Amino acid sequence: MANLSVSGKLGTITGVTGVTEISDWNVSVESEALDATSKNSLGWKEHILGLQSATGSIKAFGNAMPPLPTDATQTVTLALVTDADLSVTITAPAILSNIDVSSPMGIVEFSADFTFTGEVVVS
Repeated sequence: MANLSVSGKLGTITGVTGVTEISDWNVSVESEALDATSKNSLGWKEHILGLQSATGSIKAFGNAMPPLPTDATQTVTLALVTDADLSVTITAPAILSNIDVSSPMGIVEFSADFTFTGEVVVS
């Protein structure tokens, strides 16, 4: 299994009313290595890429208390901009969990964990 971690400080979330900007995020991508060893591999294991998954967390802020997702099938769209090169954006639908919303001094702070569901586009 291969792992890759990426983080950043810019991004947007679509599907949560009141949250205006993502201020911090991280994503961990896991890729399965499936055994594809054959008799012709001369005693060496061979692998092919299997399923991939990605999870992470976001911190965001906004101007109004967002309504919380009502069930686990409600998805949002995340567009996350990398720190290393501000021209690289990771966009994907996601399911939010472990949601925390607070409003100290009139600024809404929002944090959540997420699991990407479906195709992840890097552009």
